[in-house]
Amino acid sequence: MIKSIEEYRKFIQFIVNITKDFSFEQKSAEQIVSVAFYKKMLDSAQNILSLQKSPYDACIIACQMTEGLFHLCWMLDNPKRIKDYMDFLCVDSLGALGTHPEAKETILNNVKNNNIARFLKKKVKGENNFTEDILLNPQNYHDAWYKIECPNFGCIVERLICNPDNLYIQNIYSLYKELCAYKHYSPYVILPTYGVLSKKNDREGFISIVNAAEVLFIALFLASKYQQLDIREIAQKYNNLFNS
Repeated sequence: MIKSIEEYRKFIQFIVNITKDFSFEQKSAEQIVSVAFYKKMLDSAQNILSLQKSPYDACIIACQMTEGLFHLCWMLDNPKRIKDYMDFLCVDSLGALGTHPEAKETILNNVKNNNIARFLKKKVKGENNFTEDILLNPQNYHDAWYKIECPNFGCIVERLICNPDNLYIQNIYSLYKELCAYKHYSPYVILPTYGVLSKKNDREGFISIVNAAEVLFIALFLASKYQQLDIREIAQKYNNLFNS
């Protein structure tokens, strides 16, 4: 049975009120990434709640929340991916050399000590000798941490939804596809809302709230697996809202 939008709003606020003061442990790699992603989801969900008069923008944030969840699920499926994600920070830092050349030695040491060369593009990996110029040129690297395993983000999504263990991913995938239309300025959403007719679309506000509620809970559930947290009350409210 479809619930009212207000019930989903209350569920989000319920999670916010309970978890905003949680003392999360962040020692292991799994704890670090799952808590970081959950905290970001928490911020995003609160932003969506505040965008009642801008439901289109709320849909874009909801879409990004889902993509963040896909990233997190992909990492937690394989500890090696967590290391890839964390180490890619070194690749991202290469762009700072233009304004902070004094950091060259520190960054170069990080590149060598963490085998950042594994993120080099295939055509660059063909070189027999990785010189400093090669290792410190950000253009020589993949532009995303996951591309050493998957050619694009869509590949990650496809592999996640094909995994029978990821039922929660399968449940939110159809809504995610709808939300993507807002992020990509699809005529399906732009023309009716901002074109000649300029019709108000009540579904925008509804799907952004529903998606935020579900993604926020899943992110919390994943983070709680690496914490000593009791989320049974939250889980019961989730089941009552989404599974009844």
